[in-house]
Amino acid sequence: MSNFFSRFFKKKTTKPKPKPRPTRTYTDTSSLAGIEKASRTSKPTFFGDLAMGLGLKKKDTSFKIRTLQTIERNKRKKKKEEELRKSGIGDKGKKSGSRKTASAPPPPKKKTDEELYAEMMARELEKRRKAGQEARQKYERRVGAEVAARRKKVQLLLL
Repeated sequence: MSNFFSRFFKKKTTKPKPKPRPTRTYTDTSSLAGIEKASRTSKPTFFGDLAMGLGLKKKDTSFKIRTLQTIERNKRKKKKEEELRKSGIGDKGKKSGSRKTASAPPPPKKKTDEELYAEMMARELEKRRKAGQEARQKYERRVGAEVAARRKKVQLLLL
């Protein structure tokens, strides 16, 4: 009987529960968005973006994509305002001198993160290509001058 009651009146010791191990998550990097997500180390902050914009910090891909999105958004706004100004439509959607409301043109297609990233990479590749061409031309000028100098030496030796 003592065993029976000992189960109920047994002194309980409180052991600390072991902390759960952090689980590692897998980020699919088969797409450009996945690569961009995997490369992002922390949330974007105002001061972080400001530092990257001023060149105090290295620009990451998420900063570049956000910058391209802002540029695209501003271009669309400018284009829309220009169309409204050309068509004579005022701020309230009415033609000046008329009470009819004008039908707004369909909104332009918003570019996806992948398209913006591809454009950014294309610009970067173009810069690299131009830099490579300039380096190649510089090299050819230097080598050409060396070859011309060697030919002159050979001609002087033959005379």
